[in-house]
Amino acid sequence: MNKLIVEYDPDKGQAFPDNKAKEYVDDIAETFVNTHIVIGTDLLITLFRCAVAEKKIKHTEIEFLFKGETIKIDKNGTCNYWPNGFGDVTDNTLETLLGWR
Repeated sequence: MNKLIVEYDPDKGQAFPDNKAKEYVDDIAETFVNTHIVIGTDLLITLFRCAVAEKKIKHTEIEFLFKGETIKIDKNGTCNYWPNGFGDVTDNTLETLLGWR
């Protein structure tokens, strides 16, 4: 079975400018064949989840990897769990702005 593994490493993973991130995800969604990529930008996690929700990638063909743990995604792009430190930079920043932290 074809599999896309998206590993999140905020220190060593690839980072993309916001205006190029969606194009990158769309390109991967169209062309991947048993691919393992390492990303360092939490926006890409969200965009890959959207690609699943939009049926550009089958939820059975993608999984996230974080600190050696596999995170599965359902057909709606929802992760089966969300470990601390996994793509939460934007959420943490927004919570600070909202006074929740």
